[in-house]
Amino acid sequence: MFLLYNLLLTIIYPFYLLLTLLHPKIREFHITRKEGKKRIIDFLNQYKNHKKIWLHASSAGELDQALAIFRILKHKHPDIPILITVFSLSVKNIDKLPSEGKAYLPLDFFWQWKFKNANFIFFITFTWDTFPNLLRALNKDGCKNFLCSAAIEHNSYRIKYSSIFRFFYNDFSGIGVVDEYNYENFKKLYNKNLKITGDNRYDTIIYKLDHQTISPKDNKKLQMADSIIIFASTYKECDQELYPYINKLLNEFPEYKIWIFPHHIDENRIQETIKNLNHYNIDKILLFSNENFINEYPKNNIIIVDKLGILAFAYQYSQICYVGGAFHHRVHNTGEPAACGCIPFTGPNINSSPVALLLWKNQLLFKYENGNEIITNMIRLIKNKEELNNKSIKIKTLIQKQTGASKKFYNVFLKNYLKKAR
Repeated sequence: MFLLYNLLLTIIYPFYLLLTLLHPKIREFHITRKEGKKRIIDFLNQYKNHKKIWLHASSAGELDQALAIFRILKHKHPDIPILITVFSLSVKNIDKLPSEGKAYLPLDFFWQWKFKNANFIFFITFTWDTFPNLLRALNKDGCKNFLCSAAIEHNSYRIKYSSIFRFFYNDFSGIGVVDEYNYENFKKLYNKNLKITGDNRYDTIIYKLDHQTISPKDNKKLQMADSIIIFASTYKECDQELYPYINKLLNEFPEYKIWIFPHHIDENRIQETIKNLNHYNIDKILLFSNENFINEYPKNNIIIVDKLGILAFAYQYSQICYVGGAFHHRVHNTGEPAACGCIPFTGPNINSSPVALLLWKNQLLFKYENGNEIITNMIRLIKNKEELNNKSIKIKTLIQKQTGASKKFYNVFLKNYLKKAR
């Protein structure tokens, strides 16, 4: 299977290079991979005689998990240099990462990885990301590989065709899964050092709430957020589902305002959001960036937040929200609102998120097949203040109870290797 994997990648490679010439997004991706390889080499050269650690995150959610492990490693072993790589271009500003090395990860072509005495103690990837060529090269160089906060759906193609995909996991020294459900799933793929260590995404959620800051100017704007409903991480698919029913929500609760946080805040997406709202005769719209925001706020019932870094704070002003992604792909971060006592409503596709599944199983997240159902049931819950307040308290308590996975993963898998590395 390993040979077949590399044969397929070799066949794909010329087509990939052709697409870099034809497609701007793929060209951008390719440029970041070339730069990423250079950064990794520079990191290796800069810390040539040091023992090192490598953490890899696929996207923003996995980066939260990686940073949770980063913090515990830096607390216990501040002198060990750490490289953090990410894969998705949705992760912006990687230079702001607190690690000694940071880079976008190159594609897993076998000729990319030539390690010799790289001195990595271990490589840790998160949730589901595996790179067979990279893992094998690191393993041969004496590096221990781990998968942290591992999660996989029971109907995943990797589970359905486990005999084909087991080789993806051959070079792991250990896998820490988020819960019993995922433990049973991973047993079909990996039967060596498999432990339940929890999901350390919760550690970062609480850390952010305790340590993030906001500018006084933006904080003053947030102080206006009394009686709000949040629509978070919205895509055009979310617009299509929800916007036909927004007036229904506003008519029931004229004192409420809806704060919309588009997943992308480029000019095209902001204008698309406004246009989609206007299509349903919703025109009392205010941008968060408006210089006259505080004076204009009372006159408008829709706020479009066109600035990053506000959402985590806004959740603290709301008890109810919609979290996007689950109508067309997979749900975004539901743990962040939950930690603030804000009850998430979503589309149907939540199975790839252990956090969303945990909340749903505890009746603290509501998933529906269409926007009409979401708005109708939001109205029902807002009207039942006692139920809403009880759920708000329960959801915060549940998230707090999930913390500590980073420490557990460290103690189970990493502690002994780091003792030997001294």
